[in-house]
Amino acid sequence: MTKLHDYGGKAEHAPAPCATCGLPSSHWFPDGSPAWDKHPHGIKPYYQDDLATLWLADYKDIELPTGGLVIMDPPHDDWPTVRAVPGKTVIAFVSWQHRRHVEALYGQPRTELVWTFSTGRWTSHNLPLMTHETLLVYGPTGSAYVGDETDGVPVDKGWGSVGRDSYPTRTYTPRDRKALTSHLVYPRDPNAEYGLWQKPLTMIQRLIDWVGPDVVVDPFAGSGTSLVAAKALGIKSVGAEISELACEIAANRLRQDTLGLVTG
Repeated sequence: MTKLHDYGGKAEHAPAPCATCGLPSSHWFPDGSPAWDKHPHGIKPYYQDDLATLWLADYKDIELPTGGLVIMDPPHDDWPTVRAVPGKTVIAFVSWQHRRHVEALYGQPRTELVWTFSTGRWTSHNLPLMTHETLLVYGPTGSAYVGDETDGVPVDKGWGSVGRDSYPTRTYTPRDRKALTSHLVYPRDPNAEYGLWQKPLTMIQRLIDWVGPDVVVDPFAGSGTSLVAAKALGIKSVGAEISELACEIAANRLRQDTLGLVTG
């Protein structure tokens, strides 16, 4: 949490350094988040706290951290003009039409996941209702056991046989958490502040937990779901977003005390 100092008998926040240039904050918003009058580099964070930094800017105009997890989720039709944002691990959301553009930027993925939802979207009356998106994963990840918690109770698997060979009674002891599967089933929320395009918070948090990065980078931050999810895990994050409305939604979500919480 930000340290408090007493200035003339009045408790005030100590200046917070900008994540990009190190310039101390000049004042504080009523909710306790820092603000700056100007920056040497010409762009100031729209929102910043101890863990999250959000820029109202095009991702191509700012210097983003490298070496962490990059979540690439641009509007699908923008993929032909998107530049690769380097990261130790990259997770790219893509539709089938633009998969080739992602692979042109990052190559063959290490694995892929499929996110399915019942609230689909029409592309044509002659084509199926689209109820899924593909996630292409590049780079290393951590343990896949990041799902729901299990009861940990051992299960008697009984004896078995293969052909003429018999095997003794086996006992399976579950891990503390279920394994992530390649089929992600999370509903889209039509009532979300950013509409159907707002990604499910729990799903994004599971993906971040799976990778285990030092920092999460989202060049198309939208309503800030990846930043909120990273904050809930105590991980630093940096996002860029060109829509001021989306930044306002994201900043309001980040101002809430989400540390350690998981919500849908």
